[in-house]
Amino acid sequence: MDGTGEVTVSGDPGSGPAGFRSIARGVLAPDPPRPRTSAVPSGDPDAGSRRAIVVLGDAATGPLLADMLVRAGAVDVVAGGDPREALARLESCATLVVDMEAVPEPWALARHARARDVAVGLVFVGSDVEAVEERALELGVAEVLDWDEVDGGALLRACRRAAWRARDRARLHRLARSDPATALASPLRLRDRLATALAAARRRGALCGCFHLLLGQDDRPAPAGDGLGGRLETLAALLAHRLRRADTVARLGPAEIGVLVEDLRRPEDAVTVTRKLDAAAREAGFLPGFDLFGGVTLGPGTGDGVEPMLAAALDAAGRARRERRAFAFADPGFDARARALLEAAAALDEDLAADRLAPVLHPRIALHPGPAGYEIGFAWAHGGCGRLEGEALADLAACVGLADRLAERLLEATLRMGVTWREAGLGDFHLAVPLPTRRALAHLDLAERMATLLDRHRPPPGCVELELGEAHLLQALETPSLLRDLAALPVRLAVRGFGRGPTSLRLLWELPLDTVRIAAGTFTPPPGRNEPPVFELVRLAKAAGRRVVVEVDGMDRLPALRRLGCDAVQWVRGRPALTEDEARRRLLRERGARTAAPAENPGSTHDPSPDTRAEPEGDGLTKS
Repeated sequence: MDGTGEVTVSGDPGSGPAGFRSIARGVLAPDPPRPRTSAVPSGDPDAGSRRAIVVLGDAATGPLLADMLVRAGAVDVVAGGDPREALARLESCATLVVDMEAVPEPWALARHARARDVAVGLVFVGSDVEAVEERALELGVAEVLDWDEVDGGALLRACRRAAWRARDRARLHRLARSDPATALASPLRLRDRLATALAAARRRGALCGCFHLLLGQDDRPAPAGDGLGGRLETLAALLAHRLRRADTVARLGPAEIGVLVEDLRRPEDAVTVTRKLDAAAREAGFLPGFDLFGGVTLGPGTGDGVEPMLAAALDAAGRARRERRAFAFADPGFDARARALLEAAAALDEDLAADRLAPVLHPRIALHPGPAGYEIGFAWAHGGCGRLEGEALADLAACVGLADRLAERLLEATLRMGVTWREAGLGDFHLAVPLPTRRALAHLDLAERMATLLDRHRPPPGCVELELGEAHLLQALETPSLLRDLAALPVRLAVRGFGRGPTSLRLLWELPLDTVRIAAGTFTPPPGRNEPPVFELVRLAKAAGRRVVVEVDGMDRLPALRRLGCDAVQWVRGRPALTEDEARRRLLRERGARTAAPAENPGSTHDPSPDTRAEPEGDGLTKS
């Protein structure tokens, strides 16, 4: 520019970047244009995102390209030079215009944009584009323009074509990976997810389950005229709600559905999934074993791949159809166990609904005077499983997805028992409830559910003690609001199995615990030490001001535990549980013994009941 204000341009406009880009720097650098942004109508909130264009270039070519687009009538044009900012805007723009010579690693930018799987069109501008055009198209670049051909109209038309192609590609991609009728995943999507799940399961040493559901009473699928489409949509919605977000539900055919469940810890977890599928199918109008049959295969195993697992699940579904069963597992050995578990689950579900489970109580022997204590649980008998109670029944309930219902029934039975016993004048006591649950406490809504049950039954304050596992309480430490809600309830809180799982001293010092129940396995001394870990755990718990209960299987450690300040012990085997009537009679006998004790022996504070007198003298044991 000379003193007269005229622009002096050097170079040949037709000589590629040596000409055109020099014009850009000579004309636009002194006064760079400011791209205009048109207002987006409020009635179409997505209109701006469909028409937005992001331009990447250097200090001269970026504003130049943006000004060309604005002058040609484009709206929402943003010029920048940082590829990271452009990648952050991919979700909200229709086209990305890139100066190949000004942006470092444009091919990496194209690969990243393609990997993001978003409907954004890529337009590359450069010199000698014929040499790179094929590579650009392979990486998903919709338009490649030479600087000699660039003007506002041509650039805007290229941006529009790139946006149209990107939207069309995204639509085809959705059609290829999802079923348009039910919004379920496509077979291609299921295969991709199964391959990823198998690789992850091999790394973590876990399992994944592949389920194949056949709809129809025989080898022919259910006809569409019987409302199959509507029932399929209902089933798809139910499965999406009841399964985890990471699981995949796909439509494999007109009357076939595939389900991929990842991260199974043990084969029995697949039985829980079959019960969820069974319940969802019945709610959608299908009858498992009549017009819905499922096959299940678990992996990874030796040589398991995507196609072998899918084929094994289909074969198992065909076997279930031939045998008129709801579900069949590909592994014959586990299939028999799964069938027994499903039969036991149906019987347990029915007994829970009818409230037919009988409560049983395990008394605790107090090493010092105090209220009587009992652990309450359920006993249940089944022909295939025999008699189950305590942790064995809790494990079965967890395997078949009934742990939460069993916990709720147990809480209701405990609260009713506490009210009845206090009204009968049975004295001071507390009932410990080991909650059988596999879900985190925050997802279980324990505080809210307990508040509802307490308001309904109104037991005496402090007579109910909730025993929770170490893992659940460690998770609760991350949810302060949940701990506050639990601490506000008129119940006692206890940790069970302390020393057996992920033992943490945070449980002793940071949680509002009343009782610590130490596991029986802590009696084995470590190499090189004579004192078992249970003694140190008792000292730590007492230093934290907690009541201590220790699980024992013999009487040899009782004197030492009493000297350490342990409050009570509970036998883990060799002592049969009591029925509710037997426990009531024991409490009445102990209350009478405590009432008569001052008259017979004013210095005695121990229970002279027959069971207590059977213990060795000098230990001062009372039933608690």
